[in-house]
Amino acid sequence: MLRADWLRYSLLAVVVLLLLLPLLLPLRIVLKSEQQPSAVAAMEIHSGDSQLPLRGHLAQLLDDDRRFTIDTIRQLPEESFTPLRDNVNVGYRNTVVWVRFALQRREDAAALWWLVVGPPFLDQVTLYSVDSDDSEGVDIAIARNWSERAVVYRTAIFPVELKAGQDTTFYLRLENATALFAEPVLWQADAYLNQSQRTALLHGGLFVTAVVIVLINLCYWIGLRRPLFLAYVTFVASVALLLFQWEGYLLWLVQPDRLFPAKMLQGLTQVVAVASFYAVFLALVEPQRRWPRLTLVLSSITWGFCGLMAVFMVLGWYAFAVPALWGYVLFLFIFDALLCVWLAAGRDRRAISYLLCFSVLLVSVGLRLVYLFGLLPDDFNFAHVFTAACLIHWVLLQIVMIDQINQTRREHEQAREEALTLSLSMERELEQRVAQRTEDLHRASETIERELQERVRLADDLEQTRQALEQALEQGK
Repeated sequence: MLRADWLRYSLLAVVVLLLLLPLLLPLRIVLKSEQQPSAVAAMEIHSGDSQLPLRGHLAQLLDDDRRFTIDTIRQLPEESFTPLRDNVNVGYRNTVVWVRFALQRREDAAALWWLVVGPPFLDQVTLYSVDSDDSEGVDIAIARNWSERAVVYRTAIFPVELKAGQDTTFYLRLENATALFAEPVLWQADAYLNQSQRTALLHGGLFVTAVVIVLINLCYWIGLRRPLFLAYVTFVASVALLLFQWEGYLLWLVQPDRLFPAKMLQGLTQVVAVASFYAVFLALVEPQRRWPRLTLVLSSITWGFCGLMAVFMVLGWYAFAVPALWGYVLFLFIFDALLCVWLAAGRDRRAISYLLCFSVLLVSVGLRLVYLFGLLPDDFNFAHVFTAACLIHWVLLQIVMIDQINQTRREHEQAREEALTLSLSMERELEQRVAQRTEDLHRASETIERELQERVRLADDLEQTRQALEQALEQGK
């Protein structure tokens, strides 16, 4: 017993450390002794190159007042730009980022390249070339003018042609209403198309899995009417739809030429995902069994906060609503996990199931949130990590759903057996009562019959006595 308790508490301690890992990771930046580079060199392009991340060759300038134009930027000295060790990542900051980089093509290298600027949900990306006199640049916006794109795809793609033997300087103007980070990469067209097919295959597997899970659990909810299944359906559907929008597939399918409310839809989907996440926690763990008042207060705050954030999304206050929403998500993740750890220490089956299901997702989402707040350098492929974590999380949670179904069936079978046992017991008791009553009636009948026989005998004796008296009287006359 002591060994089992030691093992259980050790596992719970590991889970707590994993949950706190996203909060400890920013210390890496504080303790890191590396200095920002003093200057950036031009990216050299050689023969045989097919993919060239521009990380380490970028310099940025923040335009909080949005007062710079490309003509102003071209006149600024190179020292005005801050060299970057990684990609562009300013977190949730209401600003415009100007990015400067230079490319140098060798004689034997390819001349035509695709400059791919991710992630797909950047509001506006504009490319300018120093060698060009065009002050307009090439502009790509996610919510309009899709027919004007040189390459119609879910990410911003700029075809560039480089001259051999000389540096070509480019400027990128980046703007986003939410988290602003960007990863410019030079691609050969064939290599990028092959990589896009693999990524689309991964995302397609995720979306197909989500559809299957939604349909199966929707049928379970219709049949069993348990709130957990409806909460799980809403959670999976909202997360899948959110990824569908984050990865640019929704706009790629719609391809709007007029202004499309992409950010509002994305914001409302995030609100639904947060609300359904908390609904799954309530339905699966049922913390009201232990802390009814705390659960009532937390539920009131969560539902009210989600409703308020939905109003802010509709009003277009994304710069405030989105970081506030995901900051509250981080609080919910940690708070719910600690409540589950407390319950799991008492061998609560529901809390243990929650921790097993959400541990992978909690860590991946925590890493992504810390990254979106600009506290981590861009040295992880967070999109694919989160996608894989979603798949693992959904599989684990579906196992819990199946366990809940089996538990419901066991409860129904146990109730049926108890009802059958009670029915048999009542039947035996009724039979015993009937037999006892029959025996009592038989005894009463025998008693009555004996009494009747005794009365008949007494009546015969009285009749004989009467007749004897009558004869004696007649003889006496």
